[in-house]
Amino acid sequence: MNLKEIVVHVDGSPRSAPRVRLGFDLAAHYDARLIGLFVTPPLIDTVRQWFINEEIPEYILKEICASVAEQQREAVAAAEAEFRKHAAEFSATAEWRVQEGYPATALAVNVRYSDLTIVGQTPPDQQSIEGDEAIPERVILGGGGPVLVVPHYGTFPKVGERVVIAWDASPTAARAVRDAMPLLSRASKVTVLAVNPEQSHSRHGQVPGSDIALHLARHGVKSETELSHSDEIGVGDMVLSRAFDLGADLIVMGAYGHARLREVLLGGVTRHMLAHMTSPVLMSH
Repeated sequence: MNLKEIVVHVDGSPRSAPRVRLGFDLAAHYDARLIGLFVTPPLIDTVRQWFINEEIPEYILKEICASVAEQQREAVAAAEAEFRKHAAEFSATAEWRVQEGYPATALAVNVRYSDLTIVGQTPPDQQSIEGDEAIPERVILGGGGPVLVVPHYGTFPKVGERVVIAWDASPTAARAVRDAMPLLSRASKVTVLAVNPEQSHSRHGQVPGSDIALHLARHGVKSETELSHSDEIGVGDMVLSRAFDLGADLIVMGAYGHARLREVLLGGVTRHMLAHMTSPVLMSH
């Protein structure tokens, strides 16, 4: 399967432009359509969060909403201009979408109709409005497709040259590998990393990593298998450490967790990776 439709979250923040450029690089590489999605939060919710537990006269509230609406229109226009400038630079097929709602919810819906969705890591100091905490987590768990999370810090003009697969032989890891196959098939180096495989021997089989390496080979993907054992640091830190040592520009892994109403329950490794990633991570659930 090839990538034909890619969605990138555009929000007008300083980290949005590098994310968009990465999206266009992938779109140009795979001859795919890149869809830039800008989500504007509901005006009344945005304004009311500024005046929690305060009584604001209705006419003042309307004036503030009108001012915020104008700011939103300006932000959307600026983001669209930047998006179309990159589209011309990369000579890529592009589509611009603006939706009202909460970004995580809107993105999760769009995930279901695309081959890959690109979002940014949640900034350490970000204050989200009520109902929209943790965009990456909610999009991964609620979307039903692969999500590429780009770190908040660092520059990543390209991904997929050197890939580390965090392999634990789980259903979510298997899905992530299948979802990442278009990227894996063009990688120059793929490393299947199994950390402490003895702890889940029944899933791995006789030789941990060998079955998925054989599956990759049958798809024309050459890979190396590496087994790591450590009782001193966590699995997430081990994956990040080895990915850094190998010069990886992409980590592929399954995301464990459950989404319930407005509550997100994540597995420890998934949560750790989303909080401490140093290179882009493709996750599937």
